[in-house]
Amino acid sequence: MNSAVLIFGLVFVLDRISKNLIVKLLPYGYGVNIIGEYVRIVHIRNPNSLWGMSLGKNFPYIIVSIIAIVFLSALIRDALKSKERSYANIFSLIVSGVAGNLMDRIHFKEVVDFIDIGISADVRWPVFNVADSAISIGLVIYFIMVIRESFAKRSEK
Repeated sequence: MNSAVLIFGLVFVLDRISKNLIVKLLPYGYGVNIIGEYVRIVHIRNPNSLWGMSLGKNFPYIIVSIIAIVFLSALIRDALKSKERSYANIFSLIVSGVAGNLMDRIHFKEVVDFIDIGISADVRWPVFNVADSAISIGLVIYFIMVIRESFAKRSEK
């Protein structure tokens, strides 16, 4: 099986299962400490984008998500054709997160977030989910690879 397909499937299913468990087992607005106040599981809904950033009340999140999925799918296809499996895997990681959050927007009209980390009650990262993590990790790895390739090309000159 293609590793990009496997990555997509695993991350997408993990995202769906984790969100469904949160919705079924934890009432909206409630939280449970996992590691003191440092790591908590909470049930919130996010009508905005990644990490709660608002792009406006009428921003077409569903349409933009669909466009992103089509674009990333084309990048995956091109990466696989050119034997760039690492890029295909990275884009697959990102598209799995976009697809997971899109499913929430279609089903709930907003995204289910539940991972809450911080060092105190006042210093916290925005609450996120598995899909957000996949998008963020994929983008960080992509930018690291692009920067490394750029430096490698410069050193060849």
